[in-house]
Amino acid sequence: MKVFVGLYPNYLIIIAMVLGVFGCSTGQENQDYPYKIGFSQLTGDDAWRQTMHREMVGELLFYPGASLDIRDANYSNEKQIQDIEQFIEEGVDLLIISPNAIEPITSVVEKAYLQGIPIILVDRKIDSDLYTSYIGGDNHAIGEVAANYLVSLLGSSGRVVQITGDLAASAAQERKAGFEKKLQEISQIEIVGEANGYWVEDRARKAIQNLLRDNPPFDAVYAHNDVMAKAIKQELSLLPAFQQVKVLGVDGLPGPEGGVAAVLDGHIDATFLYPTGGDLAIKTAIDILTGQPIKKEYILQTAAIDSTNARVLALQSEQLFGQQSKIEHQNKLISDQLLRFNAQQTILLLIGALLLIFLVLSLIIVKAYRSKLKANAKLNKQNLAIEKQRRELAEKHESLILLNNRFEEVTRAKMVFFANISHEFKTPLSLILSPVEKLLSRPDLSYQDKQTYLLIYKHVNMLQRLINQLLDFRKIEDDKMGMVISPIPFSSFLKNIFNSFSHHAQVKKINYSFRADLREDLLWLDQDKTEKIFYNLIFNAFKFTGKGGTISVEISEEPDKVNIEIMDNGEGIADVEAIFERYYQVNTSSLGTGIGLSLCKQFTEMQKGHIFAESQKDVGTVISISFLKGKSHFKGLKSVSFKDDFSDSNDIKELYAENSLFEYNEKEVALPLIDDAKPVLLLVEDNDDLRTYLKGNLSRDFKILEASNGTEALLILHGETADIILSDVKMPEMDGFQLCEAIKKDINFSHIPIVLLTAKSEEESRLIGIGLGADAYISKPFNLNLVSLRLRKMVENRDNWKKAFQTNLLLTEKKEGEAAMRKLSKTDVNFLNQVIDILNLNLNNSQFGVEELSEKVGISRIQLYRKVKSLTNYTPNEFIKTFRLKKAKEMLEEKNFNINEISMEVGFSNPSYFTKCFKKHFGYIPSDV
Repeated sequence: MKVFVGLYPNYLIIIAMVLGVFGCSTGQENQDYPYKIGFSQLTGDDAWRQTMHREMVGELLFYPGASLDIRDANYSNEKQIQDIEQFIEEGVDLLIISPNAIEPITSVVEKAYLQGIPIILVDRKIDSDLYTSYIGGDNHAIGEVAANYLVSLLGSSGRVVQITGDLAASAAQERKAGFEKKLQEISQIEIVGEANGYWVEDRARKAIQNLLRDNPPFDAVYAHNDVMAKAIKQELSLLPAFQQVKVLGVDGLPGPEGGVAAVLDGHIDATFLYPTGGDLAIKTAIDILTGQPIKKEYILQTAAIDSTNARVLALQSEQLFGQQSKIEHQNKLISDQLLRFNAQQTILLLIGALLLIFLVLSLIIVKAYRSKLKANAKLNKQNLAIEKQRRELAEKHESLILLNNRFEEVTRAKMVFFANISHEFKTPLSLILSPVEKLLSRPDLSYQDKQTYLLIYKHVNMLQRLINQLLDFRKIEDDKMGMVISPIPFSSFLKNIFNSFSHHAQVKKINYSFRADLREDLLWLDQDKTEKIFYNLIFNAFKFTGKGGTISVEISEEPDKVNIEIMDNGEGIADVEAIFERYYQVNTSSLGTGIGLSLCKQFTEMQKGHIFAESQKDVGTVISISFLKGKSHFKGLKSVSFKDDFSDSNDIKELYAENSLFEYNEKEVALPLIDDAKPVLLLVEDNDDLRTYLKGNLSRDFKILEASNGTEALLILHGETADIILSDVKMPEMDGFQLCEAIKKDINFSHIPIVLLTAKSEEESRLIGIGLGADAYISKPFNLNLVSLRLRKMVENRDNWKKAFQTNLLLTEKKEGEAAMRKLSKTDVNFLNQVIDILNLNLNNSQFGVEELSEKVGISRIQLYRKVKSLTNYTPNEFIKTFRLKKAKEMLEEKNFNINEISMEVGFSNPSYFTKCFKKHFGYIPSDV
């Protein structure tokens, strides 16, 4: 072994020599143009700059050995100056520079030029002649061409706004000057607005938004590049009044993200070619470095690109890209051939070296073979174990399949049971609905009874609709949902559904509009399913649009289809992609089954339609539906039948009658007169019907304050006093549990009893409510008399406790005080103990009053008044005075001080006034004690 170990250093030396020879041989092939070119680019993010880079790299393929170092200044003058300084220090052979701004970059460019580095300026100039060559488009000419094109669009008069690039750059200055000068010379077109878009999309959006807000209407927009033009066109397309405005850009780049594609796709109306000159920059650089003659300036020509020539330019660009790809591919093949040649040379050199190390490798192979035998034995053992595990997993997989099949059978059985139960619900609901309809027809019905029957009628109809949805859902699951296709006069059909919500729109003060623009009004659809689609969608729009909002329904058509849009400016949907999934609910605090919109999607697709949603949080939602014209697309579908007439009955009005039902008008509800002696009840419930119903029935015993969620309730409590709170649990924004926790932790409100009202009857939910400090918990459905009795009793118990507290004031009678305190929350106990401690510390201070107590307790004077009055039935002044008198009585009973001393000790500076107050409170004078 010692012999072979000694061979390793020789082996390494041979390998190093061979690699050195290999390196030399491979390095000889690429020294034709040994130049290092630095490129300081103001940015590389936009498509124009990326096109320039691609052209440079493509041209560089023709000059083997030349390298290009691109550095991105990201629109920063400081970064670009730093990059150029580094290029100078690194000793590049030539610099290509696209200046970010004229003034700041000029001095560093002059410095490089004076140190003998050739300078090529591309796209933008500097404020100096100290450069070798300039390559770029004629920006002044581009502005003139844009002006000529605009006159050809608008004629000799019109209104235009201009979105410039960064005016610190020469390109923006020249494009602006050429445009304005030419426009003034050849037309009466008026430039009514101008803003700086700084070449980028987001700044351009803000610029056009500001111009839309501050300027009169205009006919066209001239943007200094296509990036800004596309963003502006998108913003204007959202505004009906500005959709016809022409938008012109500059660059005219090829490719999917370029201006040519934007014109073809209608994203802008026209663009003006601004060649990058990337390939010319590289060619000029090589000419400079090899001593060839060059020009001081290479001005690239421009041309207008619109829908008349964009297609031709796009095809030409594709051919050019194809040619460049072929060149790159051929270059790669040549490189591969060179590598193969070098590899063959290297192989010949390595053969000799390999012969020398053959003995060493032989020993290594023998050792490796032995190791392999051991590894194979170990691997076989592991394979046996893996095979055993695989068999066990296969058995478990089979078991899981059986369990899954069993689970599917059980699930299907449950669904069948559920559907059967749903069918059974229809009969009792009908037996409820018919008598209620009969009662509503009675002329002698009282107003309050009519409201009660209408409420029953509305919610029975709602139950029927939910049951129908469940049955439809079951039919789709079983693939038993058929269709009856008939011709429908679509405008009047949809207007009928629209009108069924009109009264609801009036009640919620919603701006509700309908617009139809149809030449061919007859559509072949399933009437029942189409009714359910649009009822669900409009119902959802009302559900998530607040008072004073906007809902609109618009119908338009294309040659082969009809489009419908339902738009609202409600709260919006964050996860809009999921709203058509089964069981998805926009807000988990909202009631619902989560299958309505899923059914809408399935009913639409069954009819070969298309539905999708767009939404933005706190902005609004747009649901778009399209149906194909004619009926040929239904042929060949199973479970489809046709009929040639449309049953124009009152089905829609009857099906959705609950929306036209009378809504409670609070101004008309006959409530008892307000009685100041009644306790105040804060009623927190998000369901308008239930809240109005509870208010109408509880107002006999309480003055009612209303809130639709916990957030509103807390706002009300900061301005109003409540004796008790009745709150639902499941509400949007802030639910009942959160409200309960907030109240019981807030020293200002913790004394107010709170009763939770909920559909959740599980013991765990009860424990949560009670654990958060709720004083009572009532489950739905509830007995209204029981609710009223429970609330009255809680208020009466609180009043009785106050009277007992007045008798045994301030815990001075220990046993009675402890018993009283056990009826309070921990927060209220701490509050009373704090007040008593403060009064004890300031007992002999005759100047200590309500203001001082409020400051030390840390709550406002009005909240202190409400808190003390609610807990003790005393005002704060009465509380302080009674506390002092109680203390005086204790001290008199101890007989350690005379009356004058005691009056001073408990904060009465006038003994005669003390005697008067003592007699008024206890009924006898201090000396009688």
